[in-house]
Amino acid sequence: MGKNKRKRSHTKHVFVQKKYRDALFRRIFNEKSVLLELYNALNQTDYDDADELIFYTIDDVIYLGYKNDVSFIVRGTLNLYEHQSTLNPNMPIRGLIYFGKQYESYIKQHNLNIYGKKMLSLPFPQFVIFYNGFEPLENDKDYMELHLSDAFVYAGSNHLATDAASSPISTRPCLECTARVYNINYGHNQELMARCRTLEEYSILIGRISSKVRTGIPLEQAADTAVQECIRDGILQDFLIKHRSEVVGM
Repeated sequence: MGKNKRKRSHTKHVFVQKKYRDALFRRIFNEKSVLLELYNALNQTDYDDADELIFYTIDDVIYLGYKNDVSFIVRGTLNLYEHQSTLNPNMPIRGLIYFGKQYESYIKQHNLNIYGKKMLSLPFPQFVIFYNGFEPLENDKDYMELHLSDAFVYAGSNHLATDAASSPISTRPCLECTARVYNINYGHNQELMARCRTLEEYSILIGRISSKVRTGIPLEQAADTAVQECIRDGILQDFLIKHRSEVVGM
């Protein structure tokens, strides 16, 4: 009985920590200038006009679990940035559905004719996941990719593959969606962190909170202490001074 109670308590504790990481990530990177800094770091660009960045979130995809997403268009790219504390191999499936709805909305908004003879120009899709869960990525990697094609049943095992030789099913699927996964736990992806100081400082803050929680300190107390330390050390200083009570109470 006592063992089950401790297990439930630990599970709830981990869940709260994951939600905290998600909420803090969204809060920090919901500013256009900060999001553009992150975009530049990933793509090694140097765009400096944050007004070029247009948030592009669809309200009717909440059922997919995308209420935590950051989606935006800048310089001809349609970007979906997702924070994850638990690695989900089905992210490319969700991405496929989400991008489909995004492009449907884009086509309607711009009155594009998909039945015309002229090839349409659509923004280039980029799907990025920032991962800082408790479990390491495979082999403690800094980076990995998830592919929609890995979810498809191989055509060779499908009865349709026995059709006439004149129309064989290709082993290459006609659809693909690739999610680029970056490990942003502190100490990983140092080159990326060097290009985006805000991401590095977020990683430091989360690392400090987590190390305190592991010693048995309650999350709110650990967050408050870590926030004080980070303000003292100039880490996310302006953000934390402005939003301290909100951050501690997340």
